[in-house]
Amino acid sequence: MDISKVDRKDFVSGIILACCGLYITFGKNVISGKTFGVDSMPLVARASFYIRTLGIALLVLSVVLIVRSLRHPSTAEKKTIPLVAVIGAITLICFNLVLNIVGFFAAATMLITIWTFMFRLKEYHIDRKDKKGLLRSGIISIVFALISVAVLQTAFTHLLGVRLP
Repeated sequence: MDISKVDRKDFVSGIILACCGLYITFGKNVISGKTFGVDSMPLVARASFYIRTLGIALLVLSVVLIVRSLRHPSTAEKKTIPLVAVIGAITLICFNLVLNIVGFFAAATMLITIWTFMFRLKEYHIDRKDKKGLLRSGIISIVFALISVAVLQTAFTHLLGVRLP
């Protein structure tokens, strides 16, 4: 195999994602705490089932990315990472950092507001110079985020009995 034909960025990304998938799936401190009656619960009713399933899915997709990087040579032109992806990743990291400090409601509202605002700007082709359009999109994003997070928090805390941070 010619090493010059390997897409290095995808290969390295695949290795990093595979490590994350392995950690999520088999890590000892990924799932902490005990739930009352967890032994009597069916497998699909446990939170650990979904977390481990997501870890396995991440692991499988990372293997696909690694294999794809070995089969498809990289193109000569450089691909730029879209700004939406960069901001999305930054907001996820910030969400993780502030979740325990400000709580679920504030952190999730921030995350959903930023994401909704970004996608509204992109979807409706709102120019950054259009102050009225930006203000309207901002208000819609905040209202949508507040309603969404209130519904999620109500569903999880009152209906499912899950304690949120």
